Amino acid sequence: MSTKTSILIVDDDPNFRKTLSGILRARGYAPLAAATGKAALDRIEEEAPAVALIDLKLEDMSGLELMGKIKECCPGTECIVLTGYASQESAIDAVNLGAYSYEQKPYDMEQLLVTVRRAVEKREAEEALNLERQQLLSIFGGIDEPVYVSDPNTYEILYVNAVLREEFGDVVGQKCYQAFQGLKSPCPFCTNEHIFGENLGQSYIWEFQNRINHRWYRCIDKAIRWPDGRMVRYEMAVDITERKRAEERVQRLLDQQIAANQLALALGETRGLDEIYHTIYKHVHKLMDAEAFIVSFYDKEEKLIRAGYVVGEGTVLDTASFPPIPLEEVGHGTQSQVIHTGQPLYAPDWRKAMERTKTEYTFTENGTVSEGPPSPEEEDFSRSALYVPMKIEGETIGVMQAQSYQLDAYSQEDIDLLSALANVAAIAIQNARLYDETRSRAERLAVVNHIARAVGATLHLDELMETVYQEVTSVFQADAFFITLYDEEANELDFRIRVDEGVREPPQRHPLSVGLTSLVITEKKPLLVRDLERERDRLPLPEVWGTMKISASWLGVPMLIGEQLIGVICVQAYRPHAYGEEEQLLLSTIADQVAVAIEQARLYEAEREQRELAEALEAAAAAVSSTLEPDQVLDRILEEVERVVAGDAFNFMLIDDDTIRVVRWRGYESLGGADWIATLSIPIAEYPTLMKMVQSGKPLVVPDTAADPDWVRVGEEAWMCSYIGAPVQVGGVTVGLLNAGGTRPGQFGPADAHRLQAFADAAAAAIENARLFEQAQQEIAERKQAEEELQDTLEKLRKALGGIIQTVALTVEMKDPYTAGHQRRVANLARAIATEMGLSQEQIEGLRMAGGIHDLGKIAIPAEILSTPIRLNDFQWGMIKTHPQVGYDILRTIDFPWPVAQVVLQHHERLDGSGYPQGLLGEEIMLGARILAVADVVEAMSSHRPYRPALGVDKALEEISQNRGVLYDAEAVDACLKLFTEKGFEFE
Repeated sequence: MSTKTSILIVDDDPNFRKTLSGILRARGYAPLAAATGKAALDRIEEEAPAVALIDLKLEDMSGLELMGKIKECCPGTECIVLTGYASQESAIDAVNLGAYSYEQKPYDMEQLLVTVRRAVEKREAEEALNLERQQLLSIFGGIDEPVYVSDPNTYEILYVNAVLREEFGDVVGQKCYQAFQGLKSPCPFCTNEHIFGENLGQSYIWEFQNRINHRWYRCIDKAIRWPDGRMVRYEMAVDITERKRAEERVQRLLDQQIAANQLALALGETRGLDEIYHTIYKHVHKLMDAEAFIVSFYDKEEKLIRAGYVVGEGTVLDTASFPPIPLEEVGHGTQSQVIHTGQPLYAPDWRKAMERTKTEYTFTENGTVSEGPPSPEEEDFSRSALYVPMKIEGETIGVMQAQSYQLDAYSQEDIDLLSALANVAAIAIQNARLYDETRSRAERLAVVNHIARAVGATLHLDELMETVYQEVTSVFQADAFFITLYDEEANELDFRIRVDEGVREPPQRHPLSVGLTSLVITEKKPLLVRDLERERDRLPLPEVWGTMKISASWLGVPMLIGEQLIGVICVQAYRPHAYGEEEQLLLSTIADQVAVAIEQARLYEAEREQRELAEALEAAAAAVSSTLEPDQVLDRILEEVERVVAGDAFNFMLIDDDTIRVVRWRGYESLGGADWIATLSIPIAEYPTLMKMVQSGKPLVVPDTAADPDWVRVGEEAWMCSYIGAPVQVGGVTVGLLNAGGTRPGQFGPADAHRLQAFADAAAAAIENARLFEQAQQEIAERKQAEEELQDTLEKLRKALGGIIQTVALTVEMKDPYTAGHQRRVANLARAIATEMGLSQEQIEGLRMAGGIHDLGKIAIPAEILSTPIRLNDFQWGMIKTHPQVGYDILRTIDFPWPVAQVVLQHHERLDGSGYPQGLLGEEIMLGARILAVADVVEAMSSHRPYRPALGVDKALEEISQNRGVLYDAEAVDACLKLFTEKGFEFE
């Protein structure tokens, strides 16, 4: 010991104090002495002794009282009570006050010293333990993680560091399971059995989540010896909440990825869209609560949300009857909010979430939907819902939702999981929809091709219409169907086929009015009505017919060829949303095919009808021309009318002053009206329909006699439901009527009126036939006589002209005797060449005429120049070259029927422009002049001239051959050579 241990002796006996002090000093202690309690307390304030020897009896206070005060101020001082008056009670009191020992007089000094030594040792041991404890606590306090110490037997908390105290407060003395876990009994996961016993001294590491603060800890538990010698439980807890949460997030992501991968693998083996939906639902239902599961799609163009797949309580519902939901503005609608934000939406209380939704529907027990929320009393309806977007390349294509009958049924993990599955599902669904769309296009194409082949197999309009009806209704679910043609001229609709719930209505024509069909006609665009009740404000009132029901779904498309409107095809259903864009596209494509087929059939029928009409009119015309008996002709006309006009009875009526009477009839026998019609004669002014035709001179159609305000029924014609009439006019005056009656409304159209009018015109011809025939015969005889007289006159003029030409030619020959016969021979050769070249008789005759006088101009040249035997000088030759112009000037005032003067002017022109008088080139020279030039050269070279002997035909032919195409026309040269070399032509 570096410092002596102080021992305080408190006794009122000075000798005892002195003796004991000496003994203690000798033993190495530092004794302190005090006679009274007060003096003892003063000494303790100066120096706290290790041991105090206290007499039980003191002057100022009892020894027990002093010992109590010493323990208050110096708890570490060990007290030994000394007394000569020992009793059991005082001993007990001393021990209770913390006395180390209780010694009685007389003292055994050695025993007393042993007691003192032991008390000192205890004090020193306690000081060492206290130091150890302080050091241990200092270490624990420096740890930044929660640390506590507890008794393993009592579970009492002996120590907590500042970190743990800040989290749970000062819990020292409390039970650990109560303070840290809020339990009433030891924790079921208590680690005491791991750290005590066999594993004593070994650390035990474990993790748990605290029940109170819900944080995760990694704990290191170990049995350690406490300064008081006990083995206690030591635990240091490292907060691993963030790591645990990160691990949980990673695990959640891993679980989500696994679930997404499993779904992707399952979807990879699935092709059909329904199978894909079902596979997605099975995965979602396995991983979370999904009493209802819905996949819906967003139509970006129409801003509508459409149900694609719906499961309620495990039953797949038919979405065909589900109405689309309009996209609501931001802040309204659950699915709309997901589409606007592209983020998941969780509604822990579905009813509250739906309060901000404008459109709400409820599943009914029969698998359909009804508008409005479910009844508040209904138990099986959604109480919480989870909505997640389905995205492809960042764009939201739809919404996937799971619904539960429990409030707040979903967690963040469910949101993340459903979002992951939705992204996988979006791609598979999109691919399947594209596949289905491609397949649908292929099927539509097949349907279109099939219809094209079917409608192309017939050219009969009624058969074609029936084929269209059968084919269209085999593809479309239609409660009602019609196909109508549009008559633009009459502005009428011609309904050829109308079927309502399997019942056919008769064909009907009526004027274009206000309605859905008229809207298609006027705009020439398809009209798709998904839900008439919701779209009524933007549409005209629909037409009703057949069952007189109003269709909820209506699809009509125009049949067009370019801008030409043929008609309308329409399908209707009594449930909403029966048709969409796909059906509109398909029906439009079909309509395009049908339009062409109908137009071809109409053209064929029109051609056939025209042919039949032409044949009938030809027969009627034959009748008209074969006899002058009107009754026979009219009977034959009625027979032909019956062939081409779709009526049931026909008659002719003639006007006699103010009365009109029937003169011939046909078809009334089968209607029981033959006797009645035979004597029918009525005042025409009393029948407005007949008066209109008489006054206007135009045919008239009454589609429905019962509905026509001007119709006046005559006698026994109750059977007549439709009527058509045409006026019979002679010289612009109506003299009668040709009539036809039908037994059903809408039996006649404008085409029938045109046909009937044609026969009415034939009848008018029959009526006037005799007078016209006689007048025509007289005119023909007069014309024939005039033509004969004219021909005689022309022949005389031709002969006179020929004589004049011959006289002119002789005059020229008299002036130039050396060329006597030259013009005649040239004319004959020119005519032969022209004939060989294939010219017309008129051209040949004109050429012959020009050839006979082509040297007429030489009459103005002195005879001595024409007959000189020597070569001409330039002046003389210049005079010779004027004869074509002189001849032209003489002839140009004569009105020949041929270009004689021009041919005479050009007969010395040459192809290369070396001729005269104009120096013309090639085609500038008239054909007749080119032919005459060849004939003139050949004849001139073959004949004698004053200035040279005849060169002969061979020399002449050599000349034209060498200059063929250069000076002379090639075709004329070839013809001339052929005449002389092959056909033996000779000059006379």
